[in-house]
This record gives sequence, C-alpha cells and structure tokens, in this order.
Amino acid sequence: MKILMVIAQHGFQDHEFEAPLELFKEKKIPVKIASQKRGTCFGKFGLQVNADLSFSDVKMEDFSAIVLIGGPGSVHLVGNKELERILHEAVKQEKIIAAICYSPVTLAKAGLLRGKKATVWNEDGNQQSVLEEAGAEYLEQAVVIDGRLITANGPNAASRFGEEIAKMLGF
Repeated sequence: MKILMVIAQHGFQDHEFEAPLELFKEKKIPVKIASQKRGTCFGKFGLQVNADLSFSDVKMEDFSAIVLIGGPGSVHLVGNKELERILHEAVKQEKIIAAICYSPVTLAKAGLLRGKKATVWNEDGNQQSVLEEAGAEYLEQAVVIDGRLITANGPNAASRFGEEIAKMLGF
C-alpha cells in the first residue's frame, strides 16, 4: 500500500501537500513524490521537496492511490501526456484518484470526470465551467467523494482531504 503524490516542479501549494503528507506519515502509509522531473520542487510559499520520480518513471501498479496537489504551478500539469498516462492507468487499475484545489481541472482535461461529482478551487468561477464542460457535476463543497474519486477545493480542505484518502485506503 503506497501513495503517489503529484506536485508541480514550481508553485505547488505547500499546505495542500504538507497536511495530507503528515497524516500519511502518522498512519505509516508509504509515500513517493512525482513531478515533471526528479529533484527539487518549489512550493508557492517556499517549501522545498524532493521528487523521487519523474512522471515517466511512474508505474501505477506500484501504488494504491494517486494524489494531485494544487497551487499556481498545477496549471502546468494540465495536458501533461505522461501524467495523463498515469491517471488513465490508475482508472484501469481501479486505484484511488484524489485531486485538490486546481488539480481537478487536470482530471477534467484528461477526460476522467465525465459522470462524476467533483469540486475544485473556483474563486473566479472558471474552474467550475471546465469541470461541467468535461461532464462532471460540480458541487460547491470542501470535499467530494464519488466512488474511488476524491476532490477537494483548496488549502482549507487539505486536512480533511488527507483523512478521506487514508480512510478509503482502510486507515
């Protein structure tokens, strides 16, 4: 049982990353971190994290869940072909897929939200439209669970987001 956390190389949301990670560590759930390339990744507020894997290194069969972290840098993950490959593998293998803040847009653009209930960071209203155009039912809630999909709307939901992922994994 291992979690793959996905962050942008630059500009991931520090708290959305740290809050779930701390919970996973407390529950002794192993975590690997992936980004566009291996090495140092930089949070919006200065956190520096080492990515263990590049997207091209990831084999989804090694993980039980994939967790996409938001932040301003996450816009650069939308349409990333390697990340979309990983996400489609996760769906085929019936893994848990979780996305917070802006990251549900990545799921929407990858075609993974059709017929699903989801939430997203929607301060300007644009992200809700993206989800709905992709066939999702947008819910204005902090955390939304639909089957093996967990979405959350931003930093204030980060702790609950982590708890729901851990609960779905049986912890």
